[in-house]
Amino acid sequence: MSVFTGDLTDVLMNMKKVLLILLILGITRGHGYCDTAAVQLQLTADKTEIFTTEFPTYTVKITNMGTTDLSVLNTDYTDADKVWSVDNPRVALAQPSYGPRLTPQGIHILKPGEAYEDQPRIFFPERISDRSWEASKPEPITLRVGFKINPDAQPVWSNPITISFKTYEALSAQQKVGFEEINLDNYCYPFSFHVKTSFNQPPTIENQLIINDEKTYQDQLTKIRRDVADHDVCQKSPADKICELEQECVKKELPPIDFSQKTILGQFTQGHCGTTGFKKEVFQDDKTKTVTYFVSAINTILACSGPGGESMNLIAVPKIPADYKVVFSYKFP
Repeated sequence: MSVFTGDLTDVLMNMKKVLLILLILGITRGHGYCDTAAVQLQLTADKTEIFTTEFPTYTVKITNMGTTDLSVLNTDYTDADKVWSVDNPRVALAQPSYGPRLTPQGIHILKPGEAYEDQPRIFFPERISDRSWEASKPEPITLRVGFKINPDAQPVWSNPITISFKTYEALSAQQKVGFEEINLDNYCYPFSFHVKTSFNQPPTIENQLIINDEKTYQDQLTKIRRDVADHDVCQKSPADKICELEQECVKKELPPIDFSQKTILGQFTQGHCGTTGFKKEVFQDDKTKTVTYFVSAINTILACSGPGGESMNLIAVPKIPADYKVVFSYKFP
């Protein structure tokens, strides 16, 4: 009987080496040396076909696919440009110099499997540098958002999305819809203190309204109506002008609306110090089942800078069918 000791010894030695490697891997993994950091990005937009005057809202969802905790900065937080980016030169990601959000922001620690959603402020620089851009029909823009695990790493990219453009002039005059103006821009209804602004403060009411029933109409607008600010002062000095105004507000009723026939639309808009009013236009496209509400500032030729006119631009339009989508847009004059 022959014994192949040489081959058996080699086999045993190889097995020992394999076991030793597995043991080392197990030890290092237990101490976190082989843990990996990985992310997954998903990019969406609330609309992918927009008028050249619109600003779509983007959402990026970042998921920690690794085995260690992941540190994520808000897209507009200090030094965010070191970890967040976009991959199209026609697109830019706004940084804190554009005004930080007032909601809590900063660093988010994601444990393995956890996700976080942010809304990066993405804009098109050519739109700012060339005002004629809004009157043209730019080529579609495809973009991705990237994230780096750390500033020295290669970015991980999201899925691409393509934004295409349409112009205001493309809307047919035959699609124009008549409407009734509802003017509540007065002392009793101080909208500017209550609507949602670009700083994302908690709103009393949204800056774009679609109201289809009496209860919502009363609830949304009555709650921002002024009340008597200081009852004691007004009892002692009932002739005080402020008290008189606020007493009038308490008694003021909202204009009657027949919601079986009408829908209320509102789009809060701010102009500059030369703004004298706002032009409103509504278009209904039965083919695409959309109603588009345009608001544009009417400005004087006065050269000035700074805040100016503002309005909630409330209107009552013919009842919008439930399966139609409302698109709000601001049009430069």
